[in-house]
Amino acid sequence: MKNEIESILAAGQSKKMAVTVVNLILKDESRIEELMQCFFSDELRTCQHAAWPVGILAEKQPSLLLPYLARMVSNLDEPKHDAVVRNTLRTFQFMKIPEELQSEVYDRCLEYLSNPKYPIAFTAFGMTVCADIAMQYPELREEVISAIDYRMPHGSAGVRSRGAREKRRLLSGKV
Repeated sequence: MKNEIESILAAGQSKKMAVTVVNLILKDESRIEELMQCFFSDELRTCQHAAWPVGILAEKQPSLLLPYLARMVSNLDEPKHDAVVRNTLRTFQFMKIPEELQSEVYDRCLEYLSNPKYPIAFTAFGMTVCADIAMQYPELREEVISAIDYRMPHGSAGVRSRGAREKRRLLSGKV
C-alpha cells in the first residue's frame, strides 16, 4: 500500500510534484519518513522521483535529513539512479557532515571530483563537499586544489566557475 507521498511521486516527475512533497513535509516534519522510504526504495522510478524533493528539502531544512545521513552515504554504494547520487551530493553541500562520516564522504566526493567518468553534477557537488571538509582540515586543502586543477581545463563552464570559487575559498582559508 502506497503512502501519500509515494502516490504523489508516482503521478510523474515535475517541479510542482517536488514542491508539493516538500511543502507537505515542511507542514508536518514527521512525514519525512514517508519521503525517505521512497528515496531508499528498490523501485527505480520511486527513488528517482523522491530524489528531487530530497535535494530541495536539504536546501530549505537540512536538519530534517540528519537522521538519514549515514544511510544516504551507504546508499551511494549501489544507487538505483544517478538522480539519487546527484541529490545526495547536493544534500551534503547544505549540511555540516558529522565527524564520524567525514572521511567516507570526503573520499567518495574526491572520487567524483577526480574521475572524469562521472556526470558534471557529481563533479561540481563533490568539489564543494570536499572543499567544505577541507576547510576544517587544512592538510586536505592542497589535495582538493590539485583535484580541482586537474578537472578545470576540461570541465564544463559550471565546473570551471565552481572550481575557481572553491579554489579561492580554499586558498583564503575563510569558511
